[in-house]
Amino acid sequence: MAGFALGGRIDVEASRRAVGPLKPALPAPPVPPDAAFPDLGTPTFITPSPDFYRVDINLAVPQLRAEEAVLRITGMVDEPTEFTFDEIRRMPLIEKTVTMTCVSNPVGGQYVSTSNFLGVPLMGLLEKAGVQPGATQVVGHSADGFTLGTPLQMIRDAGDDALLVVGMNREPLLPEHGFPMRTVVAGLYGYVSATKWVNELRLTTYDVEPYWVERGWDGKPPGLAPIKISSRIDAPG
Repeated sequence: MAGFALGGRIDVEASRRAVGPLKPALPAPPVPPDAAFPDLGTPTFITPSPDFYRVDINLAVPQLRAEEAVLRITGMVDEPTEFTFDEIRRMPLIEKTVTMTCVSNPVGGQYVSTSNFLGVPLMGLLEKAGVQPGATQVVGHSADGFTLGTPLQMIRDAGDDALLVVGMNREPLLPEHGFPMRTVVAGLYGYVSATKWVNELRLTTYDVEPYWVERGWDGKPPGLAPIKISSRIDAPG
């Protein structure tokens, strides 16, 4: 946390501008025109990036530069591997429309949002390092010291819906949403799927307990379940 006290001296906006607009090699299908009714007072289907909900452990948003960002893949792998942000940026980007929610969000609550995320498949990056037999969990390490565990099999099952993300709504991530890189695994609550400001993915077992698991939350199957479906009715104003 103390390392971010000087964050104001880092020109994050200049770094974001240098990334430029993000164009997917594989765009998400267009949102149907009747998916929401904003003209009648309902929220838009796609949440504007500044309005996307935020949950993290920081009093101040980490200030990082894409030019210096490196993702390390370590742990139970054949060969520890590194990717710079520029290397990730130059890979074919996949765009996915994903609704994320916090496990503590009540029906109709504010901790749910939808974005078009752009990134590269997580499993493809892990496989480049060579996943060893016996690995059951991928622990994401954040630049702020936060750790988050995702079941490896759920990343495999998600396929292209599990991404290392570099953009939202065709722009670079905002600092408060993980710039320059974060993870997103569709269908899982944020506390087991979304490492913002990610700088390491460590292949390990469930013997390692990430941040929220240490505090009593379940972090592995069968107790860990996908997002529970809920609904909300919006009355036009």
